[in-house]
Amino acid sequence: MKLKYVQFVHPVSFGGQLQSASNRAVGDRPGQGNMEIELGVLEGVSCISLSKLVNGVPATRLVPLSNVAMFEAAEVEAAKAPAKK
Repeated sequence: MKLKYVQFVHPVSFGGQLQSASNRAVGDRPGQGNMEIELGVLEGVSCISLSKLVNGVPATRLVPLSNVAMFEAAEVEAAKAPAKK
């Protein structure tokens, strides 16, 4: 599931000390892209995946849900109900 915003219990080191992360570009550096934030399960452990370009190289950081205070889901397209006849 894609997320829009996540706030951490303890700071996460990922291109600096993060207390929270958002999928919106913050604009500290020209050409900086959006961070991709996804909720998933890896080897039976629920975690949040943070992905972004660090010095032009794709990088990913996994954060366990035990270090997540809150998160906000991205807009999901509503499932279409079957048409009634």
